[in-house]
Amino acid sequence: MKAERHIRTVETRDRADSVVGTKEVVLYAGLLSQAQEEGLAKVRSSILKIPAEENGRLAIIKTQVETTKGLIEAIGLALLRTRSRASSDRRLNPKT
Repeated sequence: MKAERHIRTVETRDRADSVVGTKEVVLYAGLLSQAQEEGLAKVRSSILKIPAEENGRLAIIKTQVETTKGLIEAIGLALLRTRSRASSDRRLNPKT
């Protein structure tokens, strides 16, 4: 498997929306793809934060993926903004 195709470098921003750095994140689809390649046994997701105007339209999802190799847990953030393309940013910070 080419793990690089499941990783994206994103800009990190401060409260004023200024770019303050970058970090690598795992795409949600990448986590599921890797889990399928490693013998997916179970996926469990829970919503930690529902997007609303009051929280800047931020969604936070916790996902646990169990494979024959073990358990992977990740937190996914999606900032729901109006965009010219169909999808919003979906990124995970894995905790293995």
